[in-house]
Amino acid sequence: MGSLLNGAEKGLFDSIALEVMALAGTDSPILWKFMERVGSTPAANAIDCLYQEPVDGSKHYVPFRVLCYFEGKDRSTEVSDEGLVGLTAGSVTFVRKNLESAKVPLDEQANHLSEGDVIQLWSQNKLRTWYFEITNVNRDGWQNDSDNFTLYVCDVIRNDSFTPERKIVK
Repeated sequence: MGSLLNGAEKGLFDSIALEVMALAGTDSPILWKFMERVGSTPAANAIDCLYQEPVDGSKHYVPFRVLCYFEGKDRSTEVSDEGLVGLTAGSVTFVRKNLESAKVPLDEQANHLSEGDVIQLWSQNKLRTWYFEITNVNRDGWQNDSDNFTLYVCDVIRNDSFTPERKIVK
């Protein structure tokens, strides 16, 4: 069965999604995309089995400036033996066309975004920076019954005791 939308209709839906994101999107976010680095030795490609991060501590994340919409849902605090731990959950929405324009590569599941990627956001006065880790990626904005989608909606979390910026900041 072929696609129900022709190229002009796909372009129309993409332009609508781009316009909405331009009006409501977050100012100057950065997507830190995990990229496999090809090394000359097996140790250069070693990934920690628990945290799924490079063992040698080198940066395997590439920055892409892509407009997104962030919605903070809730902040919870829990007390443990180690002290006070804060968790901030939210969701981030990206337009597929913006990711394609920024040349964000596809992963193994043919998504531009993956679990473990990091989103960097600034406060409105640019005095504070927050990092959130993507924990779930869903395609959204499906057009009728076609195979065309316009959005990625991602669940994100910030754990104050195990912060996402540890992956990209040395």
